[in-house]
Amino acid sequence: MVIDTMIDTYSKINISPLPDHKFIMSNDAYIFDKFIPKDYITNGADVPRVFWSLIPPNDSLVLPAVIVHDFLCTIANMLFEITGEKEQTYEYADYVFINALEHLKINKNRINIYKTVKLNTLAVRPISLRYKKPIILDGNRKLINNIISNNKGITLSHLLYGKFQN
Repeated sequence: MVIDTMIDTYSKINISPLPDHKFIMSNDAYIFDKFIPKDYITNGADVPRVFWSLIPPNDSLVLPAVIVHDFLCTIANMLFEITGEKEQTYEYADYVFINALEHLKINKNRINIYKTVKLNTLAVRPISLRYKKPIILDGNRKLINNIISNNKGITLSHLLYGKFQN
């Protein structure tokens, strides 16, 4: 039943608030078949403040999709630093995000607003990554590197595409 699946998705997420509109995962979780590690930090959706009345960055209805998207974007950023490949990994993160919103039964009009905001922020993405890097990405990078070093044969691609079982 769809309702059970949605409740199950929300029940997997245990987060604690941090300063500056950030949250930290209190447990390891598989959300939409993606492994999100304990202590992963998210700042919610990267929505320009002007849109917050339409799309709050930490809206609990969309938080599972946002956490997965943030995690996949962190992995995409790490892969970009290694390989220089950017578009495919970010496009995959965006694809998973939209599918997750649909799975959560988010209104189609609201999903279209997310898509519009995404289109408007694509040009800003490199700037936002540089801005987030010292605040969030360094801690998450260490967390992800620890997962890789403690699990023989696991790569960033395994984490990105959901081929990791903890």
